[in-house]
Amino acid sequence: VPANIDGTLIKDPMVLNIMLFGSDERPGETGYGRSDTMMLLSIDNRNKKLKLTSFMRDTYVNVPEWGDTKLTHAYSYGGPALAIETIERNFGIDIDRYAVVYFDTFPGIVDTLGGIEVEMTQTEADVMNESVGPEFANFTEGKNTLNGATALVYVRIRYGVGDDFGRTQRQRDFMLQVLNKVKGTRDVGTLLTLLTKILPGVTTNISVNEMAGLAGGGKHEPIAGMIVGHGFERVDGFRRGIFRVRVVDVD
Repeated sequence: VPANIDGTLIKDPMVLNIMLFGSDERPGETGYGRSDTMMLLSIDNRNKKLKLTSFMRDTYVNVPEWGDTKLTHAYSYGGPALAIETIERNFGIDIDRYAVVYFDTFPGIVDTLGGIEVEMTQTEADVMNESVGPEFANFTEGKNTLNGATALVYVRIRYGVGDDFGRTQRQRDFMLQVLNKVKGTRDVGTLLTLLTKILPGVTTNISVNEMAGLAGGGKHEPIAGMIVGHGFERVDGFRRGIFRVRVVDVD
C-alpha cells in the first residue's frame, strides 16, 4: 500500500527531489552491490530550503516483483531504477533525479573538495580512532577535518555510536557540510572544474549544467530530517510498520 491510498505520488512543482545512493559496487564486479546509504535531497524553491531525509536500509518494504524484504535489497536486485520505484510505491514520493556514489570513488570526491569538517562526540572520536589506520588516529571531541579515507569510515560506522539511527544522522550531517562547501564556491569556472573532477565518480541523470545551477544558485537554508516509522515490530529480523511516516526536522 503506497503512502497515498489512491496510488498517486506526492509531487510539488516547486520541489526537486533527488535520490542519493551510496553503493559498495566495485569495478569488475557483476550486479549492483548494496546501497547502505539512501537519502532524499529535496530542494524546496518555494521556501528556499534544502531537506535531507534518510531511508533506513533495513526497513521492511514491498519490492516490485520481489515481494517483502529489506529496502536495501531493492538496489541489489535492480539498481537505482528498482530502488526508486520501490521508494515511490511504498512512500508515495515522486523522485525527479538520482545520483549514485561508489565506495571506491567516494574518497577521491572528498579529497577533491579539500576534505570536510565535522563535529564529533568523544565516543565518535574514540570509535574513529579504533577504526582508521594509525596514521589517521588523532580524532578528538569537537571539530575534525576528514580526508577521503577517513570520511568513508565516518559515514559507515554504527556499532557503539547509535547503530543505524546514529549512522544516518552522521551521513546527513556530512552531506550538509558537503552541500555548504559546494554552495560556497561562487566562481562559475571553479565550480564547473570541481564538478568535472567529481562527476566521473558518480552515476547520475543530472546534467553538468543542472548540477552547476543547483550548486551555485539560490540561497537555500539547509535542514536535516529523517524518516521514522511508527509502531515498529520485529518480523524475521526486519522492521515492519513503516507506512505511517513522519519527517522530523533536526536543528
